[in-house]
Amino acid sequence: MGESRLKVLFLNIPSPPRKNVERDFAGGFGVPGAPSRRRRYGHDLEKSVVLPPLFEGITASLLRKAGHEVALLDAQIRDMDLPSVVRFASSGGYDLLLARPSLPSFREDIHLLASVKSSCPDMLIAAWGAFSTTKPQLVLGGPVDLVISGELESVVPMLCEHVSNGRDVSSCPGVMVEKNGQVSSTKPPPIVKDLDSLPYPLYEIFDMRRYYDHGKVEMERASPGRRFFTIQSSRGCPFACWYCPYIVEFGPKWRAMS
Repeated sequence: MGESRLKVLFLNIPSPPRKNVERDFAGGFGVPGAPSRRRRYGHDLEKSVVLPPLFEGITASLLRKAGHEVALLDAQIRDMDLPSVVRFASSGGYDLLLARPSLPSFREDIHLLASVKSSCPDMLIAAWGAFSTTKPQLVLGGPVDLVISGELESVVPMLCEHVSNGRDVSSCPGVMVEKNGQVSSTKPPPIVKDLDSLPYPLYEIFDMRRYYDHGKVEMERASPGRRFFTIQSSRGCPFACWYCPYIVEFGPKWRAMS
């Protein structure tokens, strides 16, 4: 079977009812934000910060270069409810959806993905991030077909190559799947040592107008109403602080851009 182009959707899951989840914090595990009175999925932007999904943007650049179609649905920054997310995901004819469940909301995150899967049964759903990698048994077995173990930019292009060529995704490096009630995994590829080799995020898939300070961005010169975007200049940390989960996803070796 010849290689075919895929349609890939990166989903930043909205916060569940009664919660605001800040997904980029605690080394990617996510932390609870301010409590919410919302009775639906969404996000209270005036109470809890949403950072641009950089890893998804960088990986999207790599996939675009490989000839795949890519889209980003940042359902947090758009304050989208569950039916809106399902409608978006089911209307695009996507072959692969990638999402990052968070520790404070993983049950509700999986519930949302189950709703997407029910509407799009042929769509392959992959979970990634620190929580999914450390607790794959809590993520696999329902709507999630596989967990990505390793850096997104290293694994996802290979995963798309496997899917495009009709190969068994469980043989792809850096992939975890459930087989006979047990988690089966392949060895992740090496970390990206040279961060300068990574492309810029695919800015065109971001709705840049939505990323502005709602009064919760903790950075120098931040002020309500000011637009902002983030960059990542390094990964990894050599300090094994007992309370910090950062090295779980990014490793103990410090790597920096030039």
